[in-house]
Amino acid sequence: MPDPAHGGPSPQALVDLYSRTRYDLRLPGGSRTTVCIGHSCPATLRGFLADTLSAFLISACNPHSVPLDIKTNRKRMQQLLQRLKAANPPRLPGVGHIPGQPWREPLLLVAIPDVKAIDGIARQFGQNAIIHLQANRPARLRIYRIDWQPHVRESADIEWAAQPA
Repeated sequence: MPDPAHGGPSPQALVDLYSRTRYDLRLPGGSRTTVCIGHSCPATLRGFLADTLSAFLISACNPHSVPLDIKTNRKRMQQLLQRLKAANPPRLPGVGHIPGQPWREPLLLVAIPDVKAIDGIARQFGQNAIIHLQANRPARLRIYRIDWQPHVRESADIEWAAQPA
């Protein structure tokens, strides 16, 4: 999806798209669960989150929602795994998709209690937004594009990341 500055979807259209996306995760043992923006944390993930306050769904693919080829996205996901290697946080593989659409994007659920650390990683990989998941709250979009704020409807399902100092 092109950036709105280059004739692509508006910020609100992208936020709506991210909000319609289903985030399917593969659990240990092979079963699956789905995270949806605005919905409670699935019970199957509460144990995964037990030792941390927050987990985040993050991808390194398609920076700023501009589609890249499969090979480039695969390489970016490998770079994300390498970036996470030092901290070695608990993580689960997954995929984002919109029901009925062919688009798929690989992602990881990463249990990192340090919000500043995940913000740095998301910015490094050019992500407009990631998903913030907590056991006791609905899943929320964490948006990095502060320039979008005047163009996006207020919602309890959105949190705006602070700009880096």
